[in-house]
Amino acid sequence: MAQEKEGMDSNSKAMCFVTHQAIFNAVRCGDLEGLKQQLKNKGAEGVSEVMSMQNDAGETILYIAAEIGLREVFSFLLGLCDMEVLKIRAKSDLNPFHVAAKGGHLGRFPLIDFLVLLFHF
Repeated sequence: MAQEKEGMDSNSKAMCFVTHQAIFNAVRCGDLEGLKQQLKNKGAEGVSEVMSMQNDAGETILYIAAEIGLREVFSFLLGLCDMEVLKIRAKSDLNPFHVAAKGGHLGRFPLIDFLVLLFHF
């Protein structure tokens, strides 16, 4: 019985990894509709979990959208974040706002400009 449960946990983790990988890929490709579809089935708790997930480099999907300069994807994801997610730093010690500024995207994202000034990230 324990082995059966362990196998189910392993399968569940593998499926979770594949799903999350698909979400990260949708963000990297700028596929807003694909991203929305992936998140649609998650529910509020699942979306919150996805927003705080980090890849091997410690990057969240918001970080990736900011780094690439995907304005629509970034704006959509920003609406799903809480303050704790906004503050998550990658292994590079940068959060999404830092990486947006570093990439020269501040003028492209008025909301980032406002948040940087407001919170002094």
